Amino acid sequence: LNELDVIYENIKKNFGKEIEVDFNLEFEEKSIKKEELINIVERIITRLKARNAISKSFLYLYRVTIEEGSINVILAEQSAIDILKSSEIDLKIEEYLEHYGIFNFKIKFICGDFSEEVLKIEKEREQEIITLCTKIDMQNREMAKQNANKQVSESNKSGFSGNFNFSRGNSANKTKEIKGSSIPISEFFELYDNDVAIVEGEVFSIETRDIKNERILYTLRITDNEDSLTTKIFVEKSKPLDVKVGEFIKVSGKKQTDTFADNEEIMMINSINKLEREKVKKVDSEEEKMVELHVHSKMSEMVGVNDVSDIIKRAVAYGHKAVAITDYGVVHSFPFAYKAIKGTDIKPIFGCEMYMVDDSAQMVRNSKSSNLANEYFVVFDLETLGLNSHEHEIIEIGAVKLQGGRIVGRFSQLINPKKPIPKKIQELTNITQNMVENEPTIEEVLPKFIEFIGDATLVAHNAPFDMSFIKRDVKRIMGIDYSPSVIDTLQMARDLYPELKSFGLKNLNRVLGLSLESHHRAVDDSQATANMFNIFLDKYLEKGITNLNEINGAFPINVKKQDTSNIVVLVKNLEGLKNIYRLVSQAHIETYGNKKPRVLKSQLEKYREGLIIGSSLTSHFSNDGELLNYYMRYDFENIEKNIDFYDYIELLPKAAYGELYENDGTGTISSFESIETMNKYFYNLAKEKEVLVTASSNVHYLEPEDYKIRSVLLYGSGNVFRKSQYMTDNKFYFRTTAELLDEFKYLGEEIAKEI
Repeated sequence: LNELDVIYENIKKNFGKEIEVDFNLEFEEKSIKKEELINIVERIITRLKARNAISKSFLYLYRVTIEEGSINVILAEQSAIDILKSSEIDLKIEEYLEHYGIFNFKIKFICGDFSEEVLKIEKEREQEIITLCTKIDMQNREMAKQNANKQVSESNKSGFSGNFNFSRGNSANKTKEIKGSSIPISEFFELYDNDVAIVEGEVFSIETRDIKNERILYTLRITDNEDSLTTKIFVEKSKPLDVKVGEFIKVSGKKQTDTFADNEEIMMINSINKLEREKVKKVDSEEEKMVELHVHSKMSEMVGVNDVSDIIKRAVAYGHKAVAITDYGVVHSFPFAYKAIKGTDIKPIFGCEMYMVDDSAQMVRNSKSSNLANEYFVVFDLETLGLNSHEHEIIEIGAVKLQGGRIVGRFSQLINPKKPIPKKIQELTNITQNMVENEPTIEEVLPKFIEFIGDATLVAHNAPFDMSFIKRDVKRIMGIDYSPSVIDTLQMARDLYPELKSFGLKNLNRVLGLSLESHHRAVDDSQATANMFNIFLDKYLEKGITNLNEINGAFPINVKKQDTSNIVVLVKNLEGLKNIYRLVSQAHIETYGNKKPRVLKSQLEKYREGLIIGSSLTSHFSNDGELLNYYMRYDFENIEKNIDFYDYIELLPKAAYGELYENDGTGTISSFESIETMNKYFYNLAKEKEVLVTASSNVHYLEPEDYKIRSVLLYGSGNVFRKSQYMTDNKFYFRTTAELLDEFKYLGEEIAKEI
């Protein structure tokens, strides 16, 4: 194991700390001592803490014990156990145990008593603080001795007021004017321990701790809105520090590593000045002001930044007449919002951003009457230049034609896109520029593929994606509105295997014992999907289903695993308030799944009275509006079919779609101008259908710079997987009327004001 650690660290050193290293071990002996097993578990936890923010936070203090068939990880708090379980950290440890050659052990999180350990840590920390305080006193005495013959100026200067009541023990003047320029807080972290620096910023947190030698340790956390820093200073109890949250200070001191705060890099303050500076308050100066209809508070778990009271204060400061509170899946903010409006003229609009499942969705789209034994099925897959079904070209079509479970035909063709293949796509598909250079274009290939399909039912894994490219090009090249019968094996797998956690093609083939040789090559993926589809069809045949039309509704819809669509639901009256409570309760109790409280479309229809339902055109990680999703999948037919379900359509600023953009052009959008085109389309269609159109910022925080707090929350949630999902600045801040008007000026001044 020690040699393995050396290999692990050397790989990290040579290839970068960000690389993930996994391995598999086999033991020559079949038995293992408890001490060795505990050692392995602790190694796994150490590595998990390096990779996973939740593990790092909640596996800080633990013990490991071994029982028959189980490994107990004992923790101090039940809340920590709940969070670790919800993030499936126990399953992660079991997975890593298998890498170490340890099988058939279950990880159990158990609550235990850590009072002795906590007391020991507290005593060690107390002694460390006293030692540090003594060390600083010695440094101050030495400094005072060196400066004994120097006259210290304490006159107030511009931007500084020395109105602190610090102890001046040992002649060390901690309020003396700090001369020299401040460095950005981010540069502070590049210094070495004991380097002296000057920084300044706004105080956003103050903590105090009494020390035995009649001192108080103040912990001041400051920010310059780019980075933040923990600073500490000792003062006498009789002369406490005069500084408040929200004030600006300038501090000088030494960089230290706080071993009792997970080796946090902090500043031990030598001198501190208060700065005469105030935050510039934003003003909504428009005469006719907007109403923000889409706001998230802290109750939107691990994404909302502000208390609902702060949101209402901002709306009042802007002079807005009303504001809607629409947290994800919950209504916890309602009583706090009601309390916060007392004494104001603002109207709270109660609402909720819900996760809707369309429980009326058909397994076979555009179904027909056909005997399953005689029906032809064309199982196909595409490779494309990216995710944008409006612009990206198809570069490969692979298909298998089935009848009665037998393969009766194949189609495989690379396609020349007449433009360079991005590096990312080449790496993903192994399709290079040379491979397609002499191949036919889509104009030549597509008619042959449509001829190959004939009247067959199309089958694909995540069919809406592949069909979006096919329908687009059939319309463009052949002038046909193509509407064949289509089956999505992703939706089918979720209904047939509800116990599975992952429904990707690779995992499904592994579970079903099938082979998948070259994932992300159309010809291989189509063959793998065909093999899987045959197994799925057998399940329907075993149930007595013999006709294609009978597939719809044959198995219960797995509402806990199917895709969700974000909708905004606003309360109109008391009946609506009762109905929103009912819907939220049902979503949490009856249809909760995949970490989302899910509301059924049929239930929304049933309890719609007193509610206003909006389709937000939102699209960020794990949050997509129904109509937006159809648009991104080039499915205009379904947009027109479903738009009448909504009372209004909500347009968002272009920056809200930042996660869909990739610098190499392979993202779901190729430019932010395409969002302008989309919003114009939805505005015109809504007007044609007599559906109201609104605009919103989809508020998650108050200030533009606060997106970093949301990023930290997202990263800590354990629910995000790629950097773009938590680092992208979607600009979900609370805009003024003028700022939101500016976002939609491309629609024209009158329309921007209207929405």
